[in-house]
This record gives sequence, structure tokens and C-alpha cells, in this order.
Amino acid sequence: MTSQGKVIQFCIDANDFPDISEEVAASCIVSFKSNYWPSYNYPSHVLPMPNMNPLVGRNLELFRSLRNVSKGRDLFAFFRMWGGRDEVEGIEHNMALLEALSKVKCDSYLLAYLVAGEIASLGKRLDDFGIAWTTKPMPPPELWKRAASARLNIVRMGMHQCIPWRMIDILAMGGVPVMDYKPMTLWPEPLVEGKHYLNLNLLPGREHQAVEIEGKIDSWLQDNSLLSFVSRNTADYFDRYLAPGMLGRSIIQAVEDRCSVQPNIQEATEQVFGA
Repeated sequence: MTSQGKVIQFCIDANDFPDISEEVAASCIVSFKSNYWPSYNYPSHVLPMPNMNPLVGRNLELFRSLRNVSKGRDLFAFFRMWGGRDEVEGIEHNMALLEALSKVKCDSYLLAYLVAGEIASLGKRLDDFGIAWTTKPMPPPELWKRAASARLNIVRMGMHQCIPWRMIDILAMGGVPVMDYKPMTLWPEPLVEGKHYLNLNLLPGREHQAVEIEGKIDSWLQDNSLLSFVSRNTADYFDRYLAPGMLGRSIIQAVEDRCSVQPNIQEATEQVFGA
């Protein structure tokens, strides 16, 4: 409700999958979609939104203090072994990514978190690669401390190829995120390759590309100016667009802008979904 007593209805869709509820979208003046696929034909009042991690907002000063942690390790990777559309579909991609990372000659800490699929079989394969694995989550304080002390942090895409919460962690601490491939989803302020993240370009279904990973990571680790540049930009990006106060203001501004236009939401939605 506004100061003038006007009730404005909007919604925030935080689901991983790209589809939206037609009924909910039609009832709102603005619908924010956290995993917004630009290739989908959304109604004009459906707007992209970051996939925010609430733990970061609750520990904001801690994350900003982690920007000053000395970098004692080259590479850190810890993520759930899942993905795709059904948790199991993305496992092979993650396995290929970790196997390739295990061959990089640098000071790395790799740990696989097994949560789906044939865990015993996956564990055996990881043992053969020489990669440690666990079936328990890493306590957040330990996860954040290890991430902050690494020069590069691996961030792999989450379910339905969404940008995962871990990306928010790394941006907040001014880290250098290394993504398995370019994001398929869009945030209001787009993430720029080479400025806000580095890209391994290891696409699902094209795991043969993993042979190129070692050379890419080695070249990045030798380029201190690049790592400093990305680190400064990730911290700045978080402070400008993702810090809770700034994100809240952007939501309010988007709603106010939409109200000033006063579109016919029902008509716009029917043009996309059909009557």
C-alpha cells in the first residue's frame, strides 16, 4: 500500500525453472522472475531479478570483511553434484568439471558434495580421480572462509541452469567467480564476462571441452591484474545492485515506474498466453 492508500499487487517468482504462473502474472502489475530466461516470451511486465541468497543479507558485514582476507590458495571448488531438470541430469557434467579441475597444477581444494544419483558409484569414480567427496554440507562459516582465501572460485550452474546462490556469496566477498559456462538467465544489470566472472565455457553435453580448462586457469592465475580487476568489479556490483537496501530500492522503483505507465496487465498477458 502506498502513502496515498493505493494497493499495488506485485509478485516475486524465485523458482529455478523458467516457466511462470500465468494466473499469478495476470493478477500483478509487476511480476519479478529470479531465473529469467531472455529466450522466453514473457509478458512485458515480467521483469528479471537476481537469485538472492538470504544468508548473505543476514551476514552482510561479515562478507564485506572477507574482501580483505589474504589469498592463501589458488582455486576452491565445493558444490552439490546435481543439476539439469531433475537433479540427476546434471551429474555427469559436474563430474567432468571436477575431473578436469583435478588435473590443474595449482594449489587447489576440491570437494564434491554428493546428494543425488548412485552415490556409492559416484564416490568410487571420484576416488579414482583423487577427488575428496562428502555426503554432508559444509558449514557456512567454513565455506565462506575457504572461498574468501582462494584466488579463484568455481561456480557451476544450478538446477534448470539457474545462477546459484553461491554466486551471490562470491560477489559479496569480492571474489573472482569462475563459471562453467555463460549464464543462460538474465539479471536486471547483466553480469559481464571478463568483468564480473571468468568463463570456462564447459557446456553441458560438450564435456570434451574439459581438456581446455587447465590452460585457461593457468593463464588466469598468472594474470594478477585481471584477478584484481574482477575482484574490484564483483564487490562493486554487489554493493550497487545486490545489497539488500539497493535491491529493495530497485524493486520499489520498478513498481513505481510500472504504475506510472498503468498498462493493461490482463490484456498484455493474454497476448502472450492466449485468452
